[in-house]
Parts: sequence; C-alpha cells; structure tokens
Amino acid sequence: VLYEANLADYSVDQLKSAGWSFTAESRASKDSDGSLLLSNSGKYDAHAAYLPAWLGDFGDYKISADIKFKSFAEDDKTRWFSLIMRAENRNLVAHYTHAAFRGNNTVDNGIEFAERYADASGTEAWNIANKTAGSYSSLTDAYRNFSLLAVDTTFCQELEGKQVLYMGANAYAAAAKKIVKKGYLGIQASGCSIVVKSVKITLEDVAPQEIINSKLIYNNYHDISNLVNPIANVQRVSTVNAANLDKLSVAYIDHNT
Repeated sequence: VLYEANLADYSVDQLKSAGWSFTAESRASKDSDGSLLLSNSGKYDAHAAYLPAWLGDFGDYKISADIKFKSFAEDDKTRWFSLIMRAENRNLVAHYTHAAFRGNNTVDNGIEFAERYADASGTEAWNIANKTAGSYSSLTDAYRNFSLLAVDTTFCQELEGKQVLYMGANAYAAAAKKIVKKGYLGIQASGCSIVVKSVKITLEDVAPQEIINSKLIYNNYHDISNLVNPIANVQRVSTVNAANLDKLSVAYIDHNT
C-alpha cells in the first residue's frame, strides 16, 4: 500500500496540507457524513481532486476509491466521474488517462477507458480507447468501490471488485494517442456531484488478466485427470425439482429463471 486515507478524517485544508490539490477548490467541501464532496456548477463543468504529487513517481499501481453520486446537473445521469492516472500535470490539461463511470452506466458507453490528449495544433480532445455497458442504472444509493489498475500497458477497471473493462497491451498500443507510463493520480467529476469516502493506492507488478464474461457453462470444479465426474455430467437446470437434480454431480442454475 503506497497511500490510504479515510477522507472523513480530514478537512479540505488538511488534505491540502497533506499534498492534495484541487482544480476548483471552491467546489470541494465536506458532505453530511464528513466525506469529501466534489460539487458541480453545470452540465459540462469538470474539476478534479488530485492526490499527493509524490505518487506520480510511480506508474504501475491501482487507484481504488469508495464513491457515490450525489446529484447530476440538469438531472442528466449520463454525466460521469473518473479515476485519473498517469497524468502529466495536476490541472486537468492533457495528457492523462482515466476510467470513467456514468451515473447510469447501463448505456453502451456507461463505462469508458479513455485518454485526454492534445493534437498537433494543441487542441484537446478525448480518445475513447474502450467502452462497455455496466449494470447500474443509478449509483446514488450507496458507496461502491471503483478501481483502475495499470501495469505497464495493461489496464483493468473494476466496480465492486468485479472486472468491468479490460484493456490489453496490444489493444492499448493500437488505440493510444500517446503512451505515458508514469504520472499523477486523481478523481474527476464532470457534470455531477460525487462523494468520496476513501482512497487507496497500491503498488502493482503483475499485469491483470482479462476475465471473460460468458454465459457458457465451463468446468472449473474437476481436475483434468478426473474421469469419474466428466464435464458431460454438468447440465443446465431451468426448473428446480428433485427429478432434475438427482442424477447430476454438478448443476448450473440460471438464477433469472
């Protein structure tokens, strides 16, 4: 663990004294439970809280935070917050990499892996390297854990400990406008107010592996040499009763059914 903080234990001034910085300090305050509140002033308003600068000396790390949405400008739940890493500065100016989570992440771009970059003329833009739909239509009801992990040029985003987006090294090399392997960490709010309860930064040295989200039945219960209960004995159960279960060694049950 490189850094860990329960933000209810610190005032905004104390966070600044500990090395935090804010791109819009007037929008940083304390929520009713003492956690750090980052508020918005418009649908396309964006600002960020950056962790202590010394963390920028590292590049292979995981940023994890317990966060909940509080409100949305114009009640637009497509607005988002992001976990920033490998930023070249602490003022939201390109270049930086981030993992974005929308208030309603069930849309096809509800979860994004992107970079903020500047083209040859200096104009800044977004490069959405990867995106996917999540499973939460609202994230205002409770704190949840969000994380972004990077080892070399492999990235993984998680929500509540579940991998929700993966960016392999080859895909990243093909998609990236600029490859940066070290930099600052932060949390950005765009068009929304969020509450940050805690943050944790860990040093990482093992590249994450992609977890395939598949509905296929697969056998991870039996050793490869086990011929007593081969995979043929696994059946999908749609109606649960004794007659369906008494001949099975392993049952796959569809909880939706």
